[in-house]
Order: sequence, then structure tokens, then C-alpha cells
Amino acid sequence: MKKAKLTYSKEFCWGPISGWAGARKFAYSNQSFERGPAVVRHPFLTSSKLWCQLEIEYQNILLLFSMPPELDQFTFVMGMNPLPSGGSLVKGQRLGRPNNHWLSRLPAKAKSRKFRLGLLKYIEESNVVRDFYDFYADKKLLLDVEGFFDTYEEAQRARGIYIQPKH
Repeated sequence: MKKAKLTYSKEFCWGPISGWAGARKFAYSNQSFERGPAVVRHPFLTSSKLWCQLEIEYQNILLLFSMPPELDQFTFVMGMNPLPSGGSLVKGQRLGRPNNHWLSRLPAKAKSRKFRLGLLKYIEESNVVRDFYDFYADKKLLLDVEGFFDTYEEAQRARGIYIQPKH
């Protein structure tokens, strides 16, 4: 069974790929803080007053995407042959691999080459997917915003303060 549909929401719908595609709830900012970076709400959530969610059901597997970078990330990884390992997708983390990556949450049947090729072809040919991209075509999603950082260390580096790594 193959089908795709769009739903709309005033709030961003978080999914397993959201963070990997750049969505953020909070960030570190060093604007106007003398003591150092502070945790603040990331401007990403104000990028849109209305969000579009793409639901794709393919061979009884439901996939949800809330912004084009999620779908781009998904199609890029699923198009790789061979499919990458958790260790190669989550570099720099000794613990939690491969379970830290969204790919580990997909059922085994979704990882076969035949399934992936069929799914990617369906995504490429779907008018609903085109409508999803069209919805976001004129919206600027605030994924990377100057003055907002993912880590405390990045925010400190931007202030010219370098933290020595622990050995």
C-alpha cells in the first residue's frame, strides 16, 4: 500500500529526523550576557505560523516529515548503497551508537535495497511530496541563526574564549 497526505498544524511536529535536519527548541546565546552563554529559545520555532506535515505510508510503514530538510536527509541516507552504519552516521560519540540515529528506528524491512529503491521512486514521483516542497518554497526556516549555538563551547568560542578539552 502506498499513500501520501499533508496535514497542517500551528505547532511544529517533532519527529525522529527533526534534530538531524537542523530543528532546534533551545540554543546557547551570548547576546547581552556578561557571565557567558545562556540557554534561550531558538528562533526556529517562530519560522512559520503554519507548519505542513507530510505523511507517507509505504508497505505499511508510516513516515512523517515536518520540513523539507527532514525529507532531504531521509532520501540522502536511504539512497546510499550500502546503507551506512550507526558508527559512520554518529561520529564522535562513543556511547549510544547506533541507537542515537533515526535510521536505527526503522524496521528491518525498510532497510532492504529493494524497499528503499521503491520508496525513493514513490517519493520522487508523488504529487503530494511536490505540494509539500511547494508549501515551504517561500518560507525561510530559521535553522542556522547568527548568535545562536548548539553547544556551550561553540558559544564561548564565538566570544573568543576557548575551553580546554578534558583528557
